[in-house]
Amino acid sequence: VTLYGSLTKYFGIGGLKSVSYYKLEDGTSGGTKPVKAIFSETFANSKGDFTIVDVTKNSDLPNIWAHDASYKCMKASAFKDNTNYPSESWLISPAINLSGKTTVTLNFEHTIGPASQLNIDKSHFTVWVSNNYSTGNPNEVTWTKLDLSASSFNTTAWTFVPVSLTIPSQYLTTDVRIAFKYTSTNTASATWEIKNLEIY
Repeated sequence: VTLYGSLTKYFGIGGLKSVSYYKLEDGTSGGTKPVKAIFSETFANSKGDFTIVDVTKNSDLPNIWAHDASYKCMKASAFKDNTNYPSESWLISPAINLSGKTTVTLNFEHTIGPASQLNIDKSHFTVWVSNNYSTGNPNEVTWTKLDLSASSFNTTAWTFVPVSLTIPSQYLTTDVRIAFKYTSTNTASATWEIKNLEIY
C-alpha cells in the first residue's frame, strides 16, 4: 500500500496522519495525489543548502540569520542586550532549475515578533528572485522583489502564517535563486522566522 499524508508526531512518536491519497497493491486508489515539489526545505534541522550573506552586521552581533533548533526554523534578528542594530542580511537558496515550467509558486510559513515590534515597517522583510547570482554581495547582481504584502504578516506575535508567491515567468530558467532579505535600524529590529519552504 502507498500512502500520502502529513508526517508528524503524535503520542510522542512520528507517524503519518491526514492521509490525502492511497494506492493499494491491486491498483485501487483514492484521494488526490500531491504534486511533488520542485524544491523544498523545512529548516527543521539546519539551514540546509542555503547561504547566509551579511552585507551590514555590527561586530557585537554573533549572527543575524541563524537556525533555531527549538522552533525548527530559520530566524533573523539584529537585537541584542536591549539594543537594536542596523543590519542587512540575506538568506539565499542554492541554484534551482525552473526551466520548462509554466507556472511556479513559492510557498513558506513565516512570523515576526515580539508583540512590541508588530507595527514595524514590513519593508524590512522582503523576498527576492534572481538567475544571475552565484556568490558574493547580492546587491551586485539583478534581483526582482516578490510581492510579500504587509497583509501576509501575522497580527499576533510568533504565530506562523502561510504565504504563496508567484515566481515571475522570466525566472523560469536554470540557476534560479530565492532570497530572504532582512534589514533593521537602530530603532527597529523585529525577529523574522521562516520555515517549510516549498516550490511547486
